[in-house]
Amino acid sequence: MRPLFGLRLGLWPGLRPGLRLCALPGVQPGAVRILRSVQHVGLRHYSVRPRISKGSYAMRLLSGPVVEFFSILSRIARILISATMVVCIITVGSWEGAHQYVEYFPMRDDGKALPIDDHRTDPYGWDIDDVVAHLNTPYGTDPRMGIFGRHIMRSAWIAEKWGSGVAPSHIFGRASRGLRNTQMLDLSTYQGLSLTERFLTTALDVAESRGISVPDFQSSHDKTLDATGVALELWLADVRTQMSTPKSLSLAGLSYEKLYEAYRDAPHGNVFQIAMAFKLSTVESRLGRFAQSREWLDRGLNSCIGHTGQGLVDAALSTQSFHAKTALDARCSVEALLQLSRVCIQESKGEHGFQESGLRSALAAQFAALRIAQEETHCGGDAAGAHLERIWAQEKLSVLGVYIAETLHVLHSLPPKQRSWFARLWPRHDALLSALPEPRTAAVPDGPNMQCREWLAPSGVAHWHQGECRASL
Repeated sequence: MRPLFGLRLGLWPGLRPGLRLCALPGVQPGAVRILRSVQHVGLRHYSVRPRISKGSYAMRLLSGPVVEFFSILSRIARILISATMVVCIITVGSWEGAHQYVEYFPMRDDGKALPIDDHRTDPYGWDIDDVVAHLNTPYGTDPRMGIFGRHIMRSAWIAEKWGSGVAPSHIFGRASRGLRNTQMLDLSTYQGLSLTERFLTTALDVAESRGISVPDFQSSHDKTLDATGVALELWLADVRTQMSTPKSLSLAGLSYEKLYEAYRDAPHGNVFQIAMAFKLSTVESRLGRFAQSREWLDRGLNSCIGHTGQGLVDAALSTQSFHAKTALDARCSVEALLQLSRVCIQESKGEHGFQESGLRSALAAQFAALRIAQEETHCGGDAAGAHLERIWAQEKLSVLGVYIAETLHVLHSLPPKQRSWFARLWPRHDALLSALPEPRTAAVPDGPNMQCREWLAPSGVAHWHQGECRASL
């Protein structure tokens, strides 16, 4: 007898399993009943569909919108991150490109690569003048300053030369209503200078931390000064002088005095000292301390030429011809006398007008400078330095002609009573006025301003020296 489970149930596919067994020969009806009971008790019908609860049904309903929402968020985040990275790359690239451009082009054009202790042969002293004029402009940036320090120096240059713009509060605030374009421009310039001051202060701190600075007391063994330290110190002082606030002028004076003492034993130190003395004199006169201004001017002249300001005026006006030792001394003398005349005019300014004593002193200093500059026009030689010296003398003669005309105009504007008593006290009053040029044409009208017009004429200064004076100085 074959086993029950060896039956092939697929003989009649259209019948149920129980009927198939009944149809087979040799199968008893009891076995069929037992098999049906076994199928009914032990076998279960399972569904192929997933079993879903209430919670999973809710997740199924929400899974589509939630997934779509987060997908949209991820796309937006990717777009924003990509755009931000592009903007940052462009901004940083432009910023660094501007810094590199300033480093290799404008800063190198403004600065000079000549060392401070230059000893080249220069009979007219133009190389030394060039070095002094560019002391406050570094030739690029110093690698010793590091990445941060070099960027700070470039930022200071950009803020000073290109400006820093104006804060929005100055444009949209109530205080800015009614400001003109010139006032807004002045405000932008001051903002740039203020930002430059902050940058240079930070740069000086970085330089001092790296050992780049101007010593407070110069050692006799180390006479050379660090060019970068001098440039930063002088640059900051010049920026503070341009700001012209009492605090900034005081700080600038301290920096100039520090540099004046540092150049005491340096090569060509007298030239650098007189340059710092001129700056100190300007700062003191702006602060209203005219006695200190004259004192610094006398110290600078004494270290370079061996004269004081008034002594130089007397020496230039008491002789028929005044010859300076060198062309450099002549240029320093003329600049010192011009500074002295400015100090005298500022000192003579009072609440009720100008005082004649200060104007007379300024006029005497201008005449002395005119005498020295006229001697430099006869500088002989065909060298480039001699030709440049003659051009400089002609330019100074034109400037002095304007100064003298302005001073004479103010003198003639004073009341007659105020002029009469001082003319008796100063014997050289008539001598100075008699040294004015003769009228060249009859078309020039007479009057108190005739002498001013003569000095403002193109050949007024030359005519004064070529013609005979009615009275010698």
